[in-house]
Amino acid sequence: MCGISGIVSWDNKNYSQIVKKMSDNISHRGPDHFGIKQLDGACFGHRRLSIIDLSETANQPMFDISNRYCIVYNGEIYGFDSIKYELLRLGHKFNSSSDTEVILEGFKEWGIHKLCERLNGMFAFAIWDNLKKEIYFARDRFGEKPLYFLKHKNSILFSSNANTLYLDKRIEKKINNYAIISFLNKGYCSSPNHIFENLKSVKPGSYIKFSDCENFESNTYWEANFNIKHKYSVNEWIYKLECALSNVIKQELVSDVKVGCLLSGGVDSSIIASHITKIRPDTDLFTIKMKGSIYDESKIASQVANHIGGRHHIIDSNPISLNEFHKLNSQFSEPLGDSSSIAMWIACKEAKKHVDVILTGDGGDEIFAGYNSIELHSHKTIRNLYNFFTNKKLNSIIYESIKFKSNPILRKLATFIDFTQKSTKEFHCNHTLIPRNIDILGHQIKESIIGIDK
Repeated sequence: MCGISGIVSWDNKNYSQIVKKMSDNISHRGPDHFGIKQLDGACFGHRRLSIIDLSETANQPMFDISNRYCIVYNGEIYGFDSIKYELLRLGHKFNSSSDTEVILEGFKEWGIHKLCERLNGMFAFAIWDNLKKEIYFARDRFGEKPLYFLKHKNSILFSSNANTLYLDKRIEKKINNYAIISFLNKGYCSSPNHIFENLKSVKPGSYIKFSDCENFESNTYWEANFNIKHKYSVNEWIYKLECALSNVIKQELVSDVKVGCLLSGGVDSSIIASHITKIRPDTDLFTIKMKGSIYDESKIASQVANHIGGRHHIIDSNPISLNEFHKLNSQFSEPLGDSSSIAMWIACKEAKKHVDVILTGDGGDEIFAGYNSIELHSHKTIRNLYNFFTNKKLNSIIYESIKFKSNPILRKLATFIDFTQKSTKEFHCNHTLIPRNIDILGHQIKESIIGIDK
């Protein structure tokens, strides 16, 4: 994880002081090196976490050999060596063994669109063309790496963290009411409803080219296609999945620093950890122990670790101080209603004592139906039996009367009633933290919820 920031201004002012302040604000994203460069029309800042090519030649901001192009980049490109080999055959020369330089040379050879189509990984980068005075922003396919920006007069400010964009006091910070509704509804602010009204982000799977503050081109280079249907047997699917996971994890293990893995005992992290330990049996595995909690998965994780090997570290989830909680939340660009972020914070602090890079799973329980609620949905007998002895009106009355009760048994009953009345898709995809008929901001909440559910 690195941090990028900068200001592009066609008025040719020097913005190095404010960009340094922006970079200092995200120093936690890159403790290994700080770089800043004032260009003719742009100022770039970079905070580096060194993973591939630990030498100074891989530091950023990075220029190409001609000094025409400059890049700041956050992320990792998997399998970048194959792209580099292709570029070498085409006559390109390299000063480093970093994936950053591969992006820069690939941009020169193929342009932004064809380059992004070739990139496999998680990334957000900005490239400045010092001849044409153009800036390019690009983001990975699923938006794993953040890239925020905003316009101010004749300037464009960008950063990995939205908060840094408002360090310049001339820029107004106005809360977006629709973002509040989005947060209350889903637990996060969903684009285009960012927490501040003038805040924007590069969309996942897309890039933007600015010729000046008003003239820009925004294009999508990739989007998911769910219309493709493949018909394979169960064994064929298992084989293909195993091959895909094995190939991806091998690529993710390419690093010049030590790599570990978080292990929760869930479907996703267990699969990833098992593949890693096949390749590196001495891999450090980290698990949070939540003593006395029904969410504690340390016993299951220990069973997984005993089966797959590795050096298993169990970390006690002791309460964090208010100062730590404030520090944690200050590192989020926007409100995030995810209590597991505290456990992740504790786990990563401990893991840093042993490794520099952590692999973990995310979304596996959704893809492989690992949640208990999905399993309950599959048992139609339970739902049909419950609905046989009740009716929608009675369920509605019971649900409305107990859904906000603090009693855990009543809350579980409310959840049970909720999913017995809905399909799996309705319950999981359209689940909301607030009821439809509540009136916090008048018509805005109704419009926002309708927009979110589309």
